Amino acid sequence: KLKISYYKITKPWSSFGNFIGFENSPRSVNTSANANSTVHYSTYSNNLYDTKLVGNNIKVFNVKVNYGSLELIERDNAEVARGEGVLVCTDAESVNVVKLFGFDLAPASEEETMLKATPVEDKAITAPSGYKLFRLAYNKSATKEGLGFYFGNTDGSQLNTKIYKAYLQVPTEALGSSTNASKGFRLGDTTGIDSIEFVPEDGAEEPTYNLNGQQVDKSAKGII
Repeated sequence: KLKISYYKITKPWSSFGNFIGFENSPRSVNTSANANSTVHYSTYSNNLYDTKLVGNNIKVFNVKVNYGSLELIERDNAEVARGEGVLVCTDAESVNVVKLFGFDLAPASEEETMLKATPVEDKAITAPSGYKLFRLAYNKSATKEGLGFYFGNTDGSQLNTKIYKAYLQVPTEALGSSTNASKGFRLGDTTGIDSIEFVPEDGAEEPTYNLNGQQVDKSAKGII
């Protein structure tokens, strides 16, 4: 079951900044899609600046999990506050990143999203007590199938982070009962929000891959 709601940012943007002082931040975000799909996804964050994502048919989401159901909350614009993580959906293979000057955007609260910005350097992180960590990845890299959020490792206790991305930090009680808990969610291939497939923890587990085609097994904890 997928619940769709909307998140309104009360402070509108009025102008773009330029790239002065923006040398250490990405100027674009690459996205990925399932085979034969035109719906592309990526996570994104920026710990240095308020930014805006610019490109074709962009939708930006907060993400939550509630008793085994993934909820995508569409935001009313593509602005991203410094230090917050978002999910990006588009029909393009990349979107541009523009720095916003003269803004003090407020990041979404923990009540509004479970996405977290990755640290300012690539590093391994451990879930706080009572939480599981999920990252965006393919379930089958060779055929580009099953793009969605999956455990960062076998039990969701750790993952390796990549700068300027985001991951899900989910309370264990939000994943469902212990006999039917969520270990992953496959994102939809049509509108990008109308199909979320639940992956049960006790179901048959297939190899999981990151978007670079690297298999994520018991010893690998990747994030996209």
